[in-house]
Amino acid sequence: MSYPLDAPTYIPKTLFVKYLDDYVERFNIQPKYLTSVESSTFDDDKKCWSIMIHVMTKELIRLGMTLARRLPLNLVDKLLVMAVNLIFGNLSRYGIRRPKMDPMILKSKTGRSAVIDVGT
Repeated sequence: MSYPLDAPTYIPKTLFVKYLDDYVERFNIQPKYLTSVESSTFDDDKKCWSIMIHVMTKELIRLGMTLARRLPLNLVDKLLVMAVNLIFGNLSRYGIRRPKMDPMILKSKTGRSAVIDVGT
């Protein structure tokens, strides 16, 4: 979707915001604000971009941090993943795939955190 032919060379903020709003409406985009993507892959079969995330509740993150003080991270991760499976079930049917690395080890090695479901 291009700018109108009569658009000025330097687009004022109000016109730029209107353009973005029109773009979102035209293509039925549902943006997720206050979110940054650090890694994604293009799925050639589905012709779309995908990301892998861990979805956790804040209580599970707190539990994991508490358990990590006394237990090895790989054991804490196994317990958290089991709890997530019990709470949320299989999220892959919604297109949500988990990273190969479990959540606590992922955080310790890469600094990336799980997505926390705050119930909104």
